[in-house]
Amino acid sequence: MQRAYSVSQIQFDCLSYIKEFGARPEEWLVGTAEAPEPFLEVHGGAGGLAVPWLAKPALTPKAAQAVAAGLHRRYGVALAAPPPDGPRGRYVCLLRRPAG
Repeated sequence: MQRAYSVSQIQFDCLSYIKEFGARPEEWLVGTAEAPEPFLEVHGGAGGLAVPWLAKPALTPKAAQAVAAGLHRRYGVALAAPPPDGPRGRYVCLLRRPAG
């Protein structure tokens, strides 16, 4: 079984990642997904992996939603729309939005 992270650990990792790449929080996008790859394909622009990104599994989908909502509400990180045709996953996905 894959390791899962707490809400506070994922929030810390996301904020550290934003700081490491020197961008403002609003230049990033956060959301939840069943797996990181589809999220990156939809939101990552051409190729999906050309931008800095981070994916961390939370204990539950509800915990993942709490992380995404907290980063959006408290720090102004853009919030990705939930998938229209499926359940919300336990992965928190963070990526720098493509310029343009």
